[in-house]
Amino acid sequence: METFQEHYLSMKRTIAARKLNVDMALIDRAVDYAREKHKDQKRKDGSPYIIHPLAVAEIVAEIGLDTDAILGALLHDCIEDTDSTYDDIARNFGPTVASLVGGGSGNVRPGEVSLAHNGVLFLDEFAEFSNSSLQALRQPIEDGRVIVSRVGSRAVFPARFQLVAASNPCPCGYLGDADHGCRCSEHQVNHYQAKLGGPLKDRIDLICEVSRVDPSRVLESGRGTSSAQIAELVCAARERASWRGGHAEALGNVTPHEVIESCGLSSAGHKLIEDMARKHFLSGRGIMRILRVARTIADLDDSEAVCDEHLLESCMYRVDNNLE
Repeated sequence: METFQEHYLSMKRTIAARKLNVDMALIDRAVDYAREKHKDQKRKDGSPYIIHPLAVAEIVAEIGLDTDAILGALLHDCIEDTDSTYDDIARNFGPTVASLVGGGSGNVRPGEVSLAHNGVLFLDEFAEFSNSSLQALRQPIEDGRVIVSRVGSRAVFPARFQLVAASNPCPCGYLGDADHGCRCSEHQVNHYQAKLGGPLKDRIDLICEVSRVDPSRVLESGRGTSSAQIAELVCAARERASWRGGHAEALGNVTPHEVIESCGLSSAGHKLIEDMARKHFLSGRGIMRILRVARTIADLDDSEAVCDEHLLESCMYRVDNNLE
């Protein structure tokens, strides 16, 4: 008969062999928690039930997923088959992917992305989130909804929000600073920045580098553009866009054809965006996002058509920051 010790050691060997950067102390705590909750449960062959979540966790580790994914494999059946609740797991193991996308047993609840529906979801220290949590944002960013599936049930929550995120360029925060040297190794920087790569970045419209502001400028308070003035500009731009048949209210929901049609690109504009896409290997989604941003810039500039300067500015927010 299979034993707990055999499967536990096998999972640890897999994690070590894959050289995963995981929190073993937290994983061991989850194993102890799950073992205690399943202590009176047996599999059909009479072996301890805890063997099943250990086997699933080993598969997750073999794939190369992170701490949160392994914890999810170990603890999922605790919510489904024991007296543990969503709140118990959150309290004992902190905010994981469940805290972003929601979940729970029985009374499935919305997560932060749904609570931010029709509003703004601000995530500070973006690169500090686990990779699985960040990648879980892809579905709601793209579809405007979250689907939570459980045994015997399925819930769909609205999640159309504006994502605003802030992150340091490296763990110490000084990469690229003109006056303070970065203390991070090249490996640390690459690992830190890689968490924001690929499909998630392809869904982000704008990235702006913000350098550390000189103290003298900070003290010159009240001399910049006020929020009220910016709000006036935004309202005026939305008014100018009203000729597009209401799409100004939800430019992210229009079809690619409608986006292209709304831009009114000249032949030179078409060639410019084509050359930019080929040079920087932009995906189809990336091209559409550049055009949407360019359309917004043109509205702010009180221009009916998207001109070359609007396209160039939109591209700057994407390709100059190595977004692709």
